[in-house]
Amino acid sequence: MFRSRKSLQPHQEEKEAVIQQPQSAMQPAPITIKEEEFMDHPQSVNKEESYLSEDVVIQGDVECSGGLTLLGTIRGNVHCGKDLIVRGQITGNVSADNLELHSGQIEGNVQCRSTLTMDRDCVIRGDVQASECVTDGEIYGSMTIEGNLHVQKNAWIEGDITARQFSVLQGAHLESKIVMLQEESEDAEPEEADGMNDADEFDEEDAAFQEEDELQ
Repeated sequence: MFRSRKSLQPHQEEKEAVIQQPQSAMQPAPITIKEEEFMDHPQSVNKEESYLSEDVVIQGDVECSGGLTLLGTIRGNVHCGKDLIVRGQITGNVSADNLELHSGQIEGNVQCRSTLTMDRDCVIRGDVQASECVTDGEIYGSMTIEGNLHVQKNAWIEGDITARQFSVLQGAHLESKIVMLQEESEDAEPEEADGMNDADEFDEEDAAFQEEDELQ
């Protein structure tokens, strides 16, 4: 009924070998992954869609050419070539095409080439740059939005805001200096032409020919 300590040693050595296996990766930074998670989800970020479970902790930068869904923790900068969904925590700067935060946290600057979406209970502590933004979470840092910024009723923003279009629902909290970007004038080209069109140019040419005929 009882096993001796000698009978447990081989099993313990095998388990320790599995735990130390991720540390022999190319990056020297420690990576903590369960044995079954390591087998089911290899350490590859070149796939179209990658997934990091809540048990995963990565110490170091992550660069992903495809999409990434994060439930765990990354202590380092994250560069995602496509969409990034954060349900865990990132301590470092983040860049992605589309960024979605669902109860996630980011401590670092965020650069989003398309749309940033934040649900309630999400937090960003750092400066934010995005083309579009819809936020119902907390942002502590300056925001630069090239297009539309939609602030929902549960949002909390502490930092200066620069945006082209801006909307705020009742209940949101803002401690911000707001600067609105101006639309480029569409009348610039006609003004440069001094009000002259093709018909005016044709009339001037006819007048010049008439003067030459009179002189002859």
